[in-house]
Amino acid sequence: MDSFITPSPSKVGNGEGFIELTPRSRKSSTRLFKKHILNKGTLIYPGASGGKIDIDDNFISTLKSNFDRGVCDIVQVPLANARNQHSEDPDRNIGEVVGIEEQDGKVYAILDIRDEERAEKLGKTYLGASAQIFLKYTDTSTGENVGPTLGHVCITNRPYVTGLDEYEEII
Repeated sequence: MDSFITPSPSKVGNGEGFIELTPRSRKSSTRLFKKHILNKGTLIYPGASGGKIDIDDNFISTLKSNFDRGVCDIVQVPLANARNQHSEDPDRNIGEVVGIEEQDGKVYAILDIRDEERAEKLGKTYLGASAQIFLKYTDTSTGENVGPTLGHVCITNRPYVTGLDEYEEII
């Protein structure tokens, strides 16, 4: 995770002697969740060329690098709509993705959930998530195709990729 609490010899910021750094977050939150969104291996996906996507080390490192560089500036956490469709409507957004991690062949998104009422439902009635990944994303600052880029992590109880780990609150 790209968040740190750094001790300080003097009282700074909130007067407690530490500064919290969260590089991708626009607003600090106390409700961070880790959510498994993708597995290494072959992903059967009809929208891809040949109907399959090879999720290998290169795919994952490019996805993470593009995230860390802020290629897609806002990676939101929207709720699926009534038809279980992904939505980028700002009124459906409950937070922001602040990190991507890979561990044991699994890709996790670190979600900063800023809507307290909805944060209480993660892992209880909001059970799943579905990642929107652009396979050939164009960096709008350079016009360059930068490859796999996370667009958002949608909260849904009917995700396309199944068998994912549950939400884990990070304390």
